[in-house]
Amino acid sequence: MIRLGVTCREGLSRPKTLIGLQKDIAASVLMAAWQDPSGTYDDVCRQAFHRLKMSNGVVKTSAPGRFDDVDDKLLNIIDKELRGLCSLAVHDLGVSDGTTAVEWFGRLDTLAPEIVFTLSDYYDRCYVVQCEGSRWTAVLDAELLPMQFFRGPLVLTPHQSALYYPVNWVTWRLVARLLSPALQRLRRQWGPGLPVPRGFAVDDYLLLGPEALKLVADNERVRFVRHDVMKPLDREYSLIRVMNLLNLGYFPSERLLGALQMIRNSLADGGLLIIGRSMARPNGGWTTACSVFKATTTGAEELASFNGGSEVSEFVRRAFQST
Repeated sequence: MIRLGVTCREGLSRPKTLIGLQKDIAASVLMAAWQDPSGTYDDVCRQAFHRLKMSNGVVKTSAPGRFDDVDDKLLNIIDKELRGLCSLAVHDLGVSDGTTAVEWFGRLDTLAPEIVFTLSDYYDRCYVVQCEGSRWTAVLDAELLPMQFFRGPLVLTPHQSALYYPVNWVTWRLVARLLSPALQRLRRQWGPGLPVPRGFAVDDYLLLGPEALKLVADNERVRFVRHDVMKPLDREYSLIRVMNLLNLGYFPSERLLGALQMIRNSLADGGLLIIGRSMARPNGGWTTACSVFKATTTGAEELASFNGGSEVSEFVRRAFQST
């Protein structure tokens, strides 16, 4: 069986197959349409974006109102603990498409008008690559590894099932082998900010939703950066939030501890860390299990926990004591 995809804007008007399955959409078509101010295909693009997989299977899933059940309580704590600061430097880590970061900034901006807000994600962009002499277009993730190939009616990904879509599965492997020498040369010779080598055409798309893109473009106090949680942040912050990212489902304990140590090194003494994850309720809505920690000279003081608290609270204590 073969699975067809959407490789042109007109195809977005038919995003499902005849039996009602969602089609894969070429990343360049998806991002160009979603970031179009007209908003014609917003719903289709938002759903497709949350199915878009990086080369290793990571998805950038988010939803409006995901942390509504705890946001007001968190604001009360922030107001109490950080009220005396002239300005509030905030970093929101692992923001996916930026939906919840936009909401978080809006809430914090009413609390601290001098806020300086950074939102970040590791998988920040995709690169659409045309190799000279090939009719296939490659889409590379932030690590410059292939996440899609598309041509004509086919959108191929490495995650399509060999059992249900054997034609796609085989074709992906054939195209990957065909383009491998060229893409390896591109990775050796090129990176963001460098001139594109001869024989390639490269377009890049920021993997953020239109609301986040507008906030970053219109507000000089807001910026988006690529950040690896295993590395130090670029400056000291008074408030860091990390949701749906640092947990044992994503990282082994050693790397989790290392990431939290990086956060502590960038958190001011007396600064706050908000950490947790959200879970969908069976009847709709979200429940957010999170904890709030205050950085002290001797470790971490847990100020509050909601809905059972963060599953990695003990790791936070260990990381903050060892830095």
